[in-house]
Amino acid sequence: MSSRIRKAEPLKINTVIRSVKESIGEKSLKPGDRVPPLNQLSRKLGISSAVVYRGLLKLVDAGFLECQGTRGFFVAETPGIPPLPKTSKTADRTGRVFLSLGHHSDLTWQHTFGEYDEIRAKQLDAMADRLERYPDLCAYVEQAYIMERYFQMRPEKKEIFRKAHGEGRFTIMGGFLIPDLNMSSGELLIRNLQLGRRVYAELFGEEPDIANLADAFGMPAQIPQILKKAGYGFLSPGRLPGLTLPRNRPFLWTAPDGSSIPVLPWNHGVLHNCFVCNWIVCLDAVETLTTTLENVRHSELPGDLLVNYSTETEDIPEEVFTVIQRMNREHEGRRIEFGSIRDYAARTDVASLPAFSGELNPIFTGCYTTRCDIKRRFHALENLMFETEMLGAAAGMPWDFEPAWRLLMECSFHDALCGCHTDSCSREISGKFASAERLLAKARASFASSLPGPSVFNPGPGGKTLLEIPAENDVASLENTATQRMPDGSILAVPELEAHGITAVKTNRRRAAASKPAAPVFETEFFSVDFRTPAPVIFSKKLQRPVAGPDSMFGEVLIRHESGSMWSESIRSDFFGRDYAGETVISVVEGPVAFQVTTEGSFPAKEKLFDGFGSLSFRKEYRFFRDLDYFTLRVSLDFRGADTKILLRFPVAGLDASEAQGVFGIPMGAVVRKPYYEVRKRFESTLRELPREDYIHAAGDFPAYGWVDYADFSCGLALANRGVVAHQLVNGQIYASLLRSGSATADGNMKPDPGTYDNGTHFFEFAVRPHASSDSTSAPDLADRFHHPPRFFAGCGSGTPVRSLFRFEGGFAAVSSCRRTEDGGWILRIFETTGQHLRLRLIHPGTKLFSSDLQERDWTEIDPDAVELNPWEIRTLKIAGLPVNKMSKNGCKKK
Repeated sequence: MSSRIRKAEPLKINTVIRSVKESIGEKSLKPGDRVPPLNQLSRKLGISSAVVYRGLLKLVDAGFLECQGTRGFFVAETPGIPPLPKTSKTADRTGRVFLSLGHHSDLTWQHTFGEYDEIRAKQLDAMADRLERYPDLCAYVEQAYIMERYFQMRPEKKEIFRKAHGEGRFTIMGGFLIPDLNMSSGELLIRNLQLGRRVYAELFGEEPDIANLADAFGMPAQIPQILKKAGYGFLSPGRLPGLTLPRNRPFLWTAPDGSSIPVLPWNHGVLHNCFVCNWIVCLDAVETLTTTLENVRHSELPGDLLVNYSTETEDIPEEVFTVIQRMNREHEGRRIEFGSIRDYAARTDVASLPAFSGELNPIFTGCYTTRCDIKRRFHALENLMFETEMLGAAAGMPWDFEPAWRLLMECSFHDALCGCHTDSCSREISGKFASAERLLAKARASFASSLPGPSVFNPGPGGKTLLEIPAENDVASLENTATQRMPDGSILAVPELEAHGITAVKTNRRRAAASKPAAPVFETEFFSVDFRTPAPVIFSKKLQRPVAGPDSMFGEVLIRHESGSMWSESIRSDFFGRDYAGETVISVVEGPVAFQVTTEGSFPAKEKLFDGFGSLSFRKEYRFFRDLDYFTLRVSLDFRGADTKILLRFPVAGLDASEAQGVFGIPMGAVVRKPYYEVRKRFESTLRELPREDYIHAAGDFPAYGWVDYADFSCGLALANRGVVAHQLVNGQIYASLLRSGSATADGNMKPDPGTYDNGTHFFEFAVRPHASSDSTSAPDLADRFHHPPRFFAGCGSGTPVRSLFRFEGGFAAVSSCRRTEDGGWILRIFETTGQHLRLRLIHPGTKLFSSDLQERDWTEIDPDAVELNPWEIRTLKIAGLPVNKMSKNGCKKK
């Protein structure tokens, strides 16, 4: 046995070495960071502490780590650069160095938008000066927003950058800005790319070939398809969690539909601003520059090297040019040369690149819940944009939506939407939300003025559809459909509505039936419900099986001790749930449309569950509709304290977790994910472990765009949300993370401002639909209905309102936008969500139908009776030859 251990030990040591080096290369471990303790590494790697210790000592010998005695191991000041004698030589290697200078320019984070404008202006002033003084210098920019704002502030500098670009020394990359890619819609990313390419063309006379998503906190699986169809040939990526290939080497990333794009990570980075203090041996800027450039000279990577020298708010010191000149006088190692990213891309042998398929998630899972209201407000605004553009198409009225889109894009910037910023930034983002809301309200009011009489605009699927008319609309009731006045004064109805169009309705002076008290046990067409306790028992009549059993704790509010940073979670305890919180049923009311059950509960402040927690009270409103196969849940929280994470739990009754499949909505599609954290031993077969270094910034949650679905071979449960991002589907239960309030100082030495703790009242909304396992469209259809509810308009025009703008027959196609074009046509974007090939019939009022890519330039006529949609495909269609733009004629006839 001892001999076998000795033979296996070097392999285990190599595992330790590889894991730590990958963490350093990915920068999840940065210079000066403490390496996780031995016992923690031992548990993660499944290797004894003694072997882990020997592996770390080898990394000390190699120059990657420093041992500081009882304090532990720390990443070296120049990771991966062991002390080299001046006479050492590096073997000659083919290829050359492409060193490019730039700045990762945040739009908002530690500073406001305006403050960052001033910082960038100084940086770009210096870059302009150097581009003129150093004819071989190569530089880059990541976002069109940066150059547009700079040229507005410094118009006299424009020709310097245009000249450098024409000479191939200044590479333009990316779209308008770098949004969060998991929490914003695919449509927003597409419009962002379209706007960025147009701005670059106006400023530089050319569109970029290289997309840039630097610092994006994870990337969903549809990114390659979106980028290729938007006109990009390469991607300069953000963070690469989940990548099983070397993270500093090029690879080919393939989307679910088969689209591929070459990804070009930086091979090396140059620094000047580390280890100036608080270190054993301190380095000044020149010494750090020299050391990190030595890393490039003696790199063991083969072929061309793409090298980045980037700062965020600092300038790049002038000394870099002297250091490079001195190094190149020595006949040793590689020659340090400036080179453009574009030239490096052109020399890349794409055919020889290793391939990777799938998504690059998760990372910084704390971001999914930090400043929760930003996510919910952003999601609501995205849906409002969807609705308003479609209403404009129905009205046939020209409208400039770009100002509203620009505001929405600014709010989607990754450091804005993730919530990891200062309170002053958060207030500015809130102001941008309000401005966008006002612009869209003005557009809707203009469009609605042409609607003839009372009508309902439905941006979602048709059929029986939930309609809620707010109390301020002052509608008594509707004719020819049951209506119910709810306790808050709103009117509920479930009328038959046209899909993606307008339905005429008649109001009635007779007041809708008021909600009245009801028994806690009741039935609808689709459900039998028992609310004699706050933990409901719900039975699906359609499926003939329980949705929530008597012991399932369906809809349970959970809290746990979690004291991480704004980005990353640090879980300190198990869950505290109903055993610690008093919850009671407050009321049950009914009417001709729905039953509403209200419960209230609290975790009392007097019970000190853990440090940081203050108090939490909550209120839930369940609505079960007499004629709909789903129900809704609205939750309000009033939280006080910090270092707390709050979740909802939805156990799926009867689910075989060992056979279940968890599906998450993502921008422009869906993805199957297996749990990676806190998996019970009996369900270990469902576990899919992340690369070890990714666990530093991931603690169970995945981002869900709009919906999740958890199903085995017999049944499933679809859960749609309005702006709740973080979900776990694990151990037969769905967890929706609502709020967190980490207090730890992290990136940028940022201590969370008080607003980050989310003290106060917050609201969350869900829709729940049980379904047969064979119904793969149940969840995306539910999300479509829940996110795009119909809206009542009093109207003041004349004539007959439009019917459906369009509708599909032959399968389910998700719709991401429908908007009017300058020539009076409609552009319709659709995508496939279930991995099936569809042959659809598109019913529309035009005379011709065309198809294009995401650039929307070259159109090919297609047959509306045979619209092909391949698995996971995104398609852009144009309906042309519409009737005269009058409300009496715009629309397709009802079948």
